[in-house]
Amino acid sequence: MQLDEANFDPGQDLRDYGKVAESLPVFCVSSRAYQQLRGRLKKDNFSNHGFMSVEDTEVPLLQAHALKMTEAGRALNSRMLLNDISQLLNSMKLWADNDGASQFTHADKQGEQARLTEHLALLDRYLQQCVNDCVNSLREELADNIFDAFGRTIPLAQAAAIPTATSWGTEMRWATYKATVRRGGVYSGAAGPHDFQQELWAPIAAHLAGPWERAFQRRLPRVLDAFVVKAINMLDNFHKDAVSYAREHFINLSGLSMLDQQLSTYKRQLGGVPAIVGAIIQEIQRDANRSFEPVIGEVMQPAYTRCTNESGELWQHFSISFRH
Repeated sequence: MQLDEANFDPGQDLRDYGKVAESLPVFCVSSRAYQQLRGRLKKDNFSNHGFMSVEDTEVPLLQAHALKMTEAGRALNSRMLLNDISQLLNSMKLWADNDGASQFTHADKQGEQARLTEHLALLDRYLQQCVNDCVNSLREELADNIFDAFGRTIPLAQAAAIPTATSWGTEMRWATYKATVRRGGVYSGAAGPHDFQQELWAPIAAHLAGPWERAFQRRLPRVLDAFVVKAINMLDNFHKDAVSYAREHFINLSGLSMLDQQLSTYKRQLGGVPAIVGAIIQEIQRDANRSFEPVIGEVMQPAYTRCTNESGELWQHFSISFRH
């Protein structure tokens, strides 16, 4: 609500927070006790009387959790492999099967092949259009939730940049200020951590967090789910037409059950698209979210260099440097 009060809906969660909590268990581990119970670090003066067994250190639980974190990805890869094998086997069986129910001449076979090729080309165009619609929808969601937010918040950051930079030279101690600009705007000393890039980015980040979360946790997954539903409907319609035509013309009726299996395989493959593409999107958005402050640091580096080279106690020089 604090990030985006205008669009806040208390009845709708941005994500399944129960699922998030279950995926983030807390482990209170003792690595030294674990090492000693495993027969290592015997020369260390460490008392492990509070740990009766290796399990008490919770290191094995942490290890098991680390292994379990990869289960979803490994299961997805295994399903993809099994689907590919099933598709290959069904294709080979269909190719080799001939129940003798239809006795087509060579010309008839060429005609049927041309008809099927035409229908497959039509299906391909429909699916390509479905992909294009999905990509356009993804771009629209990013434009509505991310790019438009930049347009609204960049002027706020520009207006706040000069007062923020001026406060560094007037409110910070000389030694801390000097150490911070010498290190490119990021320094942690006795007075605590300082990050000039983060301060300059803060006016945008405060207004971008809500739309960013909404886009990547709700809107984009919905677009991918809608794509799967639409693509599966297209496959179903194509399959129904093909089966209906085969029944009418007695074309390899024994292979229709295998075609049903092929359809199920294709549906499972399409069903995995949101997870595959979603994982790619999440990785890209994490990298994108971390890239803003380094870019600010690169732009600010000439100002940091100029401030580092300043000497004396004329604080206004630093403020002027930052303004430039």
